Amino acid sequence: MGEECVAHNRGVNIVAHRGYWHPGLLENSLQSIARAISAGIAAIEVDVRQNRNGELFLLHDPYLDRVSGLHRKLRDLDSHGSRRVRLSDGSPLPLLDDVLAFVANRSTLCLDIKEPEFAAHVPYLAGGRWRIEIWSPHRSVIRAASKAGIPSVMISNGLHLRGLGAFLWGAQDVGANGVSFFPADLEPHVIQLCHHAGIPIQCGTPNDATTWRYLAERGVQTIVTDRPTECARLLRRIAQERVH
Repeated sequence: MGEECVAHNRGVNIVAHRGYWHPGLLENSLQSIARAISAGIAAIEVDVRQNRNGELFLLHDPYLDRVSGLHRKLRDLDSHGSRRVRLSDGSPLPLLDDVLAFVANRSTLCLDIKEPEFAAHVPYLAGGRWRIEIWSPHRSVIRAASKAGIPSVMISNGLHLRGLGAFLWGAQDVGANGVSFFPADLEPHVIQLCHHAGIPIQCGTPNDATTWRYLAERGVQTIVTDRPTECARLLRRIAQERVH
C-alpha cells in the first residue's frame, strides 16, 4: 500500500487509464500494464468486477463481448467459466490476484471498483504488500477502504441531485482522500469549491492537450488519461513556461 494517495502528491500526477493500451493492445490486460510500467508511469488505473463466485477480474463493462466477443455477463459465470474466457488477443481474462503479483511495488495500482459488493474484499487487499488505491462511486466501498487504511477516491457520476456540496461532504464523511470528475464537470467554480473544501481533485479521462493544460493551470492534482506519456511531456513544458 502506498504511503500517500496519488491525488495527494505535489504537482500534477498522471495515471495510465486501463493500463497503457492502444488499438493493438487490449485495455486492462497484463500487456498494457507491463507497457505502463516500462514507460515509467507511477500509477495505473484498472477496472475490477467479480464473477458469480466472488472472484475478482479486470474488466470494465458488465458484459464480456467488447473485449472477448462472448455475450455474457461476468457475474453470470462461475470459476470454471471465467477461466475459460479468452480475450480477443487470445490471453485469459486477468485475475486481480495475478495482476497484483505482477505489478508488486513497481507502480501504484488504482482499482476502479464498479460494484458495491467489492467492499467485502477490502480487508484482504489491506493485508498485501502491494501499492494500491481504491476508486469507486460507491460509498460502502470507499468507507471500507478508509477503515482499512487504503487511500481512496470517490468518483462523481456527473449528477448530484442534492448538489455538489452534498457530494463533497459525503466523500469526506466516508473518508475519501480525493474526488474524481469527468472533464466536462470541472468548471472553474467546481474546482474552486473543491480547493476551498481542501479535497484533492482528479479528472478522468481527458485525452487532449487543451484539457490537460486547463486542468494543470487550475490546480487539478491528478489526470487519468489514455495518453500518459504525451500528457507528461505537455506538463513538463507548462512547468518550464512557468519558470521562464
